[in-house]
Amino acid sequence: MPATAILADNERYKDFAHGTSLENIDDIMNNGLSANAARENSRGGLVNLPGSFFTVPLSEDGGIQRAYEFGLRHTEQPAVLIMRVPENVFLQLEETGAAFSRPIAGEENAIETVFRPESFDILNQLAEFPQIIDPYRRR
Repeated sequence: MPATAILADNERYKDFAHGTSLENIDDIMNNGLSANAARENSRGGLVNLPGSFFTVPLSEDGGIQRAYEFGLRHTEQPAVLIMRVPENVFLQLEETGAAFSRPIAGEENAIETVFRPESFDILNQLAEFPQIIDPYRRR
């Protein structure tokens, strides 16, 4: 899946993958992104900005696999949620520091994109979640 797609209306998008439990995915789908829920489910400690939404850009080789592996921190059988964000919205979030990309510690040439809690209101309005990848076929 490409990270940026040109749609019929010429709007460009950025796609991201987030690995976690199906329960956490259901919570995001039903209630939107929440700093409180993200903090409760954080496995990264203070250095990893608990309360943020951690993703892997699908422009990265192996992005879905990497997101799945991150999901193993939450459950033995993770699923991957795909989030699609209009490119202009993403760029605005980056400009304000509400989203940023950084290397993944311990992995060569691997990037993660972190969405800070201040991005959640706009993501809950404008982001799409077009796909849940469940390798265990529970759905």
